[in-house]
Amino acid sequence: MLTFDDYITILIAESDSFANAIVATQPGDAPSSCPEWSTRELALHVGEVQRWAAFTLNNPGEKPPADVVGMLPNAGELDRWLREGSSALVNALRNGDPDFAYFTFLADSPPPLLFWARRQAHEVAMHRVDAQIAVGPADSFPPAFAIDGIDEMLTGFAPRKHMKLRSETPQTIMVAPKESDQTWHLTISKDPVVTVRNSSDAADCSVTGSATDILWVLWNRKPKESLDVSGDADILGLFCDTVQIRWG
Repeated sequence: MLTFDDYITILIAESDSFANAIVATQPGDAPSSCPEWSTRELALHVGEVQRWAAFTLNNPGEKPPADVVGMLPNAGELDRWLREGSSALVNALRNGDPDFAYFTFLADSPPPLLFWARRQAHEVAMHRVDAQIAVGPADSFPPAFAIDGIDEMLTGFAPRKHMKLRSETPQTIMVAPKESDQTWHLTISKDPVVTVRNSSDAADCSVTGSATDILWVLWNRKPKESLDVSGDADILGLFCDTVQIRWG
């Protein structure tokens, strides 16, 4: 885990980079990493998520209204609109109560306010990658942040009860970024995934690579062939095919 202040710093920097990347795109551009969206739709998604999260923090226990996003911006207003949303989110986080039990939604979550800082930092960072991919190569993440993102995916998202990552015959996978001794051991069965940090157990499939490459593969932003895989590579394929996060 990084610190709350770390996440705020990253959230501010990545939101700025995201807005800059969106401004550099053309209206018809579509990121190859999420081709169902134009870059404008990607920008509206990030602006919506950040406003939704800010409302959730500012109004605990209340359901965000249908118009939480407000009036959508035209092309000339998009940059300002994005920056207003990220600024509102940062303010909501900074003014949040670290002892309050805010709503969270992952299987293994840090304390609620820290959860929101972490989740929103990774949310905009991954979509910054999408925006940059639309016009050229994307910048890598600092290793510590990428490792933290791997942890969030493997301990928070993958074990959620509604995830489709299942196997009639139990299968195991070990994930080990090159920049760290940290590992994650996942058991995939008919039940929700069980993830153990730093397990000494053997695995049917072992995956290594740079932390950024691993994180991008786990989020389907890069082909799984970019990683070093030993054992049954189909298990990594099963993960990538079934663990796909959607905004509802």
